[in-house]
Amino acid sequence: MYPPYPTGPLGEIELPDLGLPELTADEAREASRETGAQARL
Repeated sequence: MYPPYPTGPLGEIELPDLGLPELTADEAREASRETGAQARL
């Protein structure tokens, strides 16, 4: 029995270009740590 709603792939998602700089994985990790540290204050 199948659910009454679609469960297949959604297809390609188009995200707008916000003009932000691309971050490396290390930069993203560091930003995440900083944000988490500020939230604990």
